[in-house]
Amino acid sequence: MAAMNIDSAEIEYDSDKEYTKQLISRSAVVLPNRIKRYSFLDYTNGWRQPGVLANRITPLVEITRTADWPWYQSLVRLPGTRKLRKVALMDPMVFQAWTTAFVAKLDTIQVPLPVKGEYMISKLRLKSSASNTYYDPDSLAFFTRINGEREMRNLMERYIFCTIAEVLRHIDNAEKEIKEFAFVNLSEQFTAHNAMWQVYALEAAGNKGKIVFPIVQMAPWSFSHKDFKKFVKPRPEVSDDRFNSVIEYRNDKTTNKLWALLYDVCSQPRSNIFAVTNYNYWSFGYFTSDRQEAHLSEPIEAPIDVLKDGGKTFVQGTYPPNALQILLWWIQVSRCRVPNLDLLDVNDN
Repeated sequence: MAAMNIDSAEIEYDSDKEYTKQLISRSAVVLPNRIKRYSFLDYTNGWRQPGVLANRITPLVEITRTADWPWYQSLVRLPGTRKLRKVALMDPMVFQAWTTAFVAKLDTIQVPLPVKGEYMISKLRLKSSASNTYYDPDSLAFFTRINGEREMRNLMERYIFCTIAEVLRHIDNAEKEIKEFAFVNLSEQFTAHNAMWQVYALEAAGNKGKIVFPIVQMAPWSFSHKDFKKFVKPRPEVSDDRFNSVIEYRNDKTTNKLWALLYDVCSQPRSNIFAVTNYNYWSFGYFTSDRQEAHLSEPIEAPIDVLKDGGKTFVQGTYPPNALQILLWWIQVSRCRVPNLDLLDVNDN
């Protein structure tokens, strides 16, 4: 994890709670003078997702083949159930302009720095080139063991979502344990045999079970960049049976199933704003209030630290605002923390 200094012995963890207990048992008190303030702009400009060295035949790098998902009979619905009739692309300048303005207005963030000879726990687990943070040996060892969906789930939950939730808490100046800043895994509500996805969301404050900002996550070996491009392809007119019968068309093995899943995930009030990711790329979008139209961005490449032998990293560059900054802004849109923002007007303008 970022900003930690732990010996190189591997930690075997069966659950998040057990993993946290083992870390805390080996941790020391963080010294107040080792906490440094950074501007949000500098800190988030330097954000990087952890790179990985997978032991798979198909490693965690960009693949070009079209993934062949199972049929998923449980996704089939009667005609007219899913009412999506149009898919449109949003102007990328919308995300760039609004995200840049949003991040620039934020003040500062406190980041714990590593202290030689001491151990420390930080929920800001993503590296940032703006701060003197690094990945500890246990994290580097974990990144080399990304061999399946379970490891990808742990990677997303313990690094990406943990950091985003902590940054949201900093922005709202809230107490640490407020549920609104925790991502919950809702995959059991949208399960299917051999499902290739994980579903996450923020839980609405004071409304247990009500979700805000759903995120559908796949691994890049089950949903490639080629799949992603087909998924976001504009569809001016969608036939009634395509997303209900989940018909597989030629050279289209995944996207109709993903749209069917996403429609169901976003069916609750206040859950019409969403994100989709295969870890290497992110797309951000929303459904109109009647759920008949979906508007979303092209896949945006994530900023990733590419691991080399010995755990050394080099930055795979992306231009700001990066995908994680857009994710942060889009979450705030879904939480109604961005004033005077009408999504339809954003799309039109």
